[in-house]
Amino acid sequence: MRGPAEVLRVMHVAAGAVVFEPVRAPRPRYVPEVATVMHRLVVEPHRPWLKYVVVVLLVGSAALAFHVVQQRDRIATLDAKAGYQAAARARAENALAGARALAESLREKVARLERRHQIDTEAYHEIDLEMRRMQDRILALREEVMFYRRIMSEDRGQGLSIRTFNVKPEGAGERYHFELVLTRTIDNDRVAEGTVALTISGERGGRPAELSHASVVESGEGPLEFSFKYFQRIEGLLSLPPGFIPRRAFVKVDVKGERPPRIEQSFEWPEETG
Repeated sequence: MRGPAEVLRVMHVAAGAVVFEPVRAPRPRYVPEVATVMHRLVVEPHRPWLKYVVVVLLVGSAALAFHVVQQRDRIATLDAKAGYQAAARARAENALAGARALAESLREKVARLERRHQIDTEAYHEIDLEMRRMQDRILALREEVMFYRRIMSEDRGQGLSIRTFNVKPEGAGERYHFELVLTRTIDNDRVAEGTVALTISGERGGRPAELSHASVVESGEGPLEFSFKYFQRIEGLLSLPPGFIPRRAFVKVDVKGERPPRIEQSFEWPEETG
């Protein structure tokens, strides 16, 4: 039993039933002596899922806040890494620039050293070649001195004579280098002057043949000139026609102002050159 000042409040439960809850009604001022029990029906919606929504929203908000904090920390870490990488890249670029400058300097130094080595090598070859030429020249001079001593040791008063005539092949083909030595041991200071003409005899096509000076000597059509006091070497090139087999060389010397005015001598053609 409830008192007279109570009323009933209706509530919804899970099963949808109506429950009456006593509610104390205000005491009326204008009828103090009569106690009236009032019953007020209050209908309130029941939403049990709302607390789950609130919980989900709270959990989601917490998770979102945690994710935001994580992303902020990650961005800060990435920024730090980016700054470190930029500094490392700058250091690497500086080191690379220094290495390139050093490499260029070393390359220039190597080029200078190679050029210097090349110059030294060329100079060495030039000096070696010059020394060889000088040695050959000294040897030739020694031979000339010995030859001159032999001439001077012979009987004085002998006139101009044909001392030697030598022939050797010159390159490919039928070309030959000849060397003729004329001597004179007469006791006077007069210079001997004159000309020398060569004639080559041999075979061509199985028949005897003879080649004149103008057809074999490459120096020109005319005879070779000489002018000396004691001796002189006369050199030149001979060009023989194809199929010609040389056998002998005839040397004819014409001397101006001496007796006899002409000297002739023949020399056998060397077998190894024919």
